[in-house]
Amino acid sequence: MTQNLITEFVKRAKESPEDIAISQLLPVNDLNCSLPRECREYRNKEIFSISKKIAHYLDSIGIEKEERVSIVSNTRPEWVMSDIGIMSCGAVVTSIYQTLTAKEIAYILYDSGSKVVFAENQEQVDKILGLVDIEVDIPKVEDRPAHKAKLNIKKIITFEEVDDHELVISLDSILACEEKEFISPKIDSEDLASLVYTSGTTGAPKGVPQTHANHLANIRQISELDFLEKSTSLFLFLPLAHSFAKLMSYTGLYSDIELKFPSIIDKKSSKFDPKKLSIDMRDSNASIIPIVPRILEKVQEALQQRAKEETIAGKLLSLTLSSLDQESYKDKVVNQLMFPIKNKVKRGLFGNNFVSVISGGAKLAETTNEFYESLGIPVLQGYGLTETCVATNVNSLHKNKIGTVGKVLSTDIEIKLTEENEILFRGPNVTKGYYNRPIATKEAWDKEGWFHTGDLGEIDSEGYLKIVGRKKELLVSSYGKKIAPVDIEDEIKTSPYITDALLVGDARPYCVALLAVDKSITEGLSKEEINNLIQKEINKTNKYLANYQEVKRFRIIPEEFTVENGFLTPTFKIKRNIVVSHYSDLIEDIYTK
Repeated sequence: MTQNLITEFVKRAKESPEDIAISQLLPVNDLNCSLPRECREYRNKEIFSISKKIAHYLDSIGIEKEERVSIVSNTRPEWVMSDIGIMSCGAVVTSIYQTLTAKEIAYILYDSGSKVVFAENQEQVDKILGLVDIEVDIPKVEDRPAHKAKLNIKKIITFEEVDDHELVISLDSILACEEKEFISPKIDSEDLASLVYTSGTTGAPKGVPQTHANHLANIRQISELDFLEKSTSLFLFLPLAHSFAKLMSYTGLYSDIELKFPSIIDKKSSKFDPKKLSIDMRDSNASIIPIVPRILEKVQEALQQRAKEETIAGKLLSLTLSSLDQESYKDKVVNQLMFPIKNKVKRGLFGNNFVSVISGGAKLAETTNEFYESLGIPVLQGYGLTETCVATNVNSLHKNKIGTVGKVLSTDIEIKLTEENEILFRGPNVTKGYYNRPIATKEAWDKEGWFHTGDLGEIDSEGYLKIVGRKKELLVSSYGKKIAPVDIEDEIKTSPYITDALLVGDARPYCVALLAVDKSITEGLSKEEINNLIQKEINKTNKYLANYQEVKRFRIIPEEFTVENGFLTPTFKIKRNIVVSHYSDLIEDIYTK
């Protein structure tokens, strides 16, 4: 039998039908409740049954092999089971972030050719129904001109109860049908399993076709990592539309590691409450927590704020954090004295069974990594891209080299640097190109099969990779000096007063910065007092920079960068061109006054 994601799952489901593969926390009213949380558990045999019913329904409405079927939803068990069901009938899963606007969703539905959409709730259904029977704007992509087009939406399948509509059917009604035997079409390992769209930091998102072979290779490549060997469960809340989270879901589904999901509080919308999510993260008592750097930064800020409270807990936390700042945490005696408090902080954040955080999706600042490490919280930074399906590098528990993304996962992942230090990869997990984007494909994949990541890096004598910055984000001053902005921005954001920073300086004589400040700290201060305070923070950063890297001037902007205001991608990467365009007048003002 040809090896693919479905045959491998069926094999596992038949070998261990009673194993609990997925559990989802049920909502609670009292967030301070200390009792063990109740969960909805899914065993392998139930997941197998649900996925077969989904596959049978899709087949009954005419979905054929290689046809695209989209999912737009928060991360939840139904996402994973729909993923398996779609692939079971030979179709290709197209992932869509639940935070995207209707206009952005329209582009992906059109570009992928999806006619069936799994939609989480009323919010997502309304977005899609609003696209039916109208002409949507399709932006220019390579040789395809900008134009208007109508979408052909055949069916919308919902995870929650929604208003009646002829195009809509609930997943519950599909699962209520009698189970029938379903025979998957022949699926070759080189057939497409998924179509994942890049986050679109520099224009319309590009679809990346990922094969069954790509996924299976990466599952194998990460299978022997030490943090997985020591773990029994994984808390999954990151968007499954992103390849990092999807890999984590497969890590659980194809191993003995149980996937744990947060509770669903709001059944009408896909918005989530960060406070309730943090409670779920703790109450899940999972071993592994996959996370993105921005969330780690926000948790760090929250701990630092809590340490300022005039309570016993606040004073103890303040004492602990001050010892970290002095680097006395390296002293064994100090470390022993602080251990009970550190352990309480760790359990308060991540539960009793915690082994490690896996950080991916963007570069993690060294200062943030060191902060958690000194608290006894291992944060293992990894690296990978949608195009490398997915992970290529990660640190390990036995040697976590802060400032790097670790070694390559396996000997069959080849890595090298160009003369410009651009990172290149080749291997069985690496995809072959972009969907319907021949020009972009030719630019990113060379004739020898190497994928050019666009990231700049360094590889040390032990094989550990350090990410320096993005090739396209590199600022080149009017004097020809090359400046990698991310590290400087990360250093600026170590200030307790600054929440966001964007460095500007391309084709300019010197660098300036756009800064968002923490209004809860600066509240009550005059504009002059805030500017003086921030200038002192900028001076601290400038001490460590070369003259051409220094931030000569800055302006405070009125809002943080968020997904909602369009300044961040759904994976929390800054859309630099959007921010610079939005604040173009302000930037000119900084340089001219």
